[in-house]
Amino acid sequence: MSCRRSGLLLALLAVASLNSARAAETSTPVAPEQRLWQAVEAGDVDSVRALVAADAPVDHPHKFNRTLIALAAEKGSLAIVDVLLEAGASADAMDSFGDTALHAAVRGGNPDVVRRLLAAGAPANARAKFGFTPLTAAVNLGALEIAKVLLDAGADPNARVVDEATPLMIAAYGGRLDLARLLVAAGAEPAACKADGTTALSLARDQGHDEVVFYLSSLDAAADRSGE
Repeated sequence: MSCRRSGLLLALLAVASLNSARAAETSTPVAPEQRLWQAVEAGDVDSVRALVAADAPVDHPHKFNRTLIALAAEKGSLAIVDVLLEAGASADAMDSFGDTALHAAVRGGNPDVVRRLLAAGAPANARAKFGFTPLTAAVNLGALEIAKVLLDAGADPNARVVDEATPLMIAAYGGRLDLARLLVAAGAEPAACKADGTTALSLARDQGHDEVVFYLSSLDAAADRSGE
């Protein structure tokens, strides 16, 4: 009998403890910056506007110093990016990995967000971890329109990542003739090579991308003729 009473008492205490914990959770106020983060994450433009109007901080850093505008950019939400910029959010802040809102916008895949951030002063040649610029990221993702937007804004077509690869090398490796043509037209150097002699042409050849090989070979031939 005493064992049953003891078991019942423990069960009642456990329930009471759980109820107390739940009450504490519901009574703990959520900070304005956290509510704003949640609204941006949910893509809730109206809530973002309301919280910003109530002076929720738009540049409060979150984990790894990630910013709200980077979150909105990666979600491809032009409306929320506009709200945050109008409220004074920084377009060029970097997180702990050197990532900017522009890098995030490239991943988000919305060219209009990329344009908006560039217009707001986001640096086109910011370097994140491993030396990735927004253009390098766009080429790596095969984002042709975004790559064009970045090049038009002054992105360096010859910027190298830490392993010395150029955007043209990345395009060639991926078999992206359209990106290769775009980059060369913007001033990418077809003959650029790594310390080990790797070039865009050798990468395209190794991967069996015949159209890219033909195109890059034609550039080599044209360069040879001009030097005669």
